[in-house]
Amino acid sequence: SLLLSRKKNGSQLTPAGQQIYQQICGILAGFSELKLAVSSGRSIVRIGLTNTLATNLFPRVLTESSFLRDFPKVDLEIIEGEPHELVGMLQSRVDFAVGPKDISNGIESRPLCEWKRVLLYSRRTTYRHDFSQTASIETIREWIREENLMIPSHLIIPKLSRFLKPMLAGRIIIVPQAAVRRLWVERGLGIAISYEEKRRMSNANDPVGTIDLSKTLGTTEMHLYKRTDAELSEAANFLVQAVTTIFSREPLDELPGRRL
Repeated sequence: SLLLSRKKNGSQLTPAGQQIYQQICGILAGFSELKLAVSSGRSIVRIGLTNTLATNLFPRVLTESSFLRDFPKVDLEIIEGEPHELVGMLQSRVDFAVGPKDISNGIESRPLCEWKRVLLYSRRTTYRHDFSQTASIETIREWIREENLMIPSHLIIPKLSRFLKPMLAGRIIIVPQAAVRRLWVERGLGIAISYEEKRRMSNANDPVGTIDLSKTLGTTEMHLYKRTDAELSEAANFLVQAVTTIFSREPLDELPGRRL
């Protein structure tokens, strides 16, 4: 296929040419990093994560494992991206990635766990309706119409369009990052539909309450994606195992001070 297209005002790369150019840039960057690693005795592990996982999960990997102690000469780089961007990162930018199954484009992956899809509300905010009270799904669908509702892209939750009714006094605010949706709920900006962000037991002191919508909206399957064109380093494999261990835990395993 053609790599360049010629026009009156010059030449430009075709999509195929752009793809090859990006691959070459990745290879050259890899050589540069290898030279730096050899000269300094250090190496680096790059991990692709969504904003939520970078905020909530990865700090736990570092604090609950012995990685920082066992690999003093290994640097880390977290590269954030939306779910659909993570697979593309595997081609050159990261060693492995963690994200929802929604990002799967034929790339081999390892299932980690399922997270519930929930409605988030602030326990410290007065809404038009009391979301802390037990209510039917149909009642909740009506209540939602009168609040500011933060949601992800409809591509993330395919059933969302059918679930939501036309808004009345409320409005929809599309916020891609799940961690940001939770933060906005904490600040009293409205309610949100998201996936469950923490595999921990329910805590009455948590400022954000949840209502399980999984029976209606389904669950989010979290997967681990690895590069298939290169062997992972010992440090990267350690982190893969640490991530897998944390995700495989049940809420009852989430005890204070527990380490991997």
